[in-house]
Amino acid sequence: MLSLARWQPKQSKSFPSEIMFWIRIIGVPLEFRTVHTFESIGDALERLLAVDLDHNRIQVVIDAFKELCFETTVDFKGGEFYDGEEVAVSLRYEKLFGYCNVCASLCHKEELCPLDILCFWHIIYMSY
Repeated sequence: MLSLARWQPKQSKSFPSEIMFWIRIIGVPLEFRTVHTFESIGDALERLLAVDLDHNRIQVVIDAFKELCFETTVDFKGGEFYDGEEVAVSLRYEKLFGYCNVCASLCHKEELCPLDILCFWHIIYMSY
């Protein structure tokens, strides 16, 4: 992952851990595809920057040191078919490269994941 920022004499304390993503939201019922619904999903993830209803996506700034969320549940109330029901929605990060599938981290490759014991021992064995 590569994070670029305009040069400043003093960078913020959060650089380079903050990364901006467009996230496509999949699974929101048609009657709930509103700015309010997408804002509530974005606010639950991290800092929301924009909502694009035409493409069912949100733009957020995410802390790269936290694990990514690829699915969440949303409570839909007041609709014709969804009265207080939880519905699972999928989150698809656009232009997401180099993350770990094992623990959903942006800090290391899948081959170097400390949670993947078999892969870890294989790397140690091969280095000797």
